[in-house]
Amino acid sequence: MLVIGLSIANGNLIIGVVIGLISSSLVFAIQASLITPIYQSSILNIDNNNKTGKAYILKLEGLIFFGNMNKLFKQLNKCLNENSPETSKCLILDFNRVRFLDSSLIEKLANFQRTAQKKNAYLLFTDLSLKHEQQFYRGDILEKNESLNLVFPDIDRGLEWFQENLVEKR
Repeated sequence: MLVIGLSIANGNLIIGVVIGLISSSLVFAIQASLITPIYQSSILNIDNNNKTGKAYILKLEGLIFFGNMNKLFKQLNKCLNENSPETSKCLILDFNRVRFLDSSLIEKLANFQRTAQKKNAYLLFTDLSLKHEQQFYRGDILEKNESLNLVFPDIDRGLEWFQENLVEKR
């Protein structure tokens, strides 16, 4: 603040404004990185006719954007890379309390989705608003073929689908 004040006092208004913008941006980025978009997470073990699976449920909230999405992807990668070769995996992202999605999240989520598919893990989305669903279509996270999309109105329906579609890992 002192530098901004001195710049303006010396007749360098533009330099004062630029320094103010840069410092404000830094403060915003630091504060945003401290906020986690995950307000609750849980793991469920599922058994269905001698087939086992693990469902990782991440309930998200608030604004998800470039400044705070790293914590989300650290958690997703941790779940995906957990060593349990004998079980099917399902990662459920619940968007019930999400108000805003940044385009950078959509891009990173599309890349993560491809990684999950390579590891034979399901990535399910629950409680997507119409606006968020449209963003997912534009970002190629969701396909035009509705039968390929794993979008459910709530977590219970997503878990039900996963339990019915457990596949035996070999």
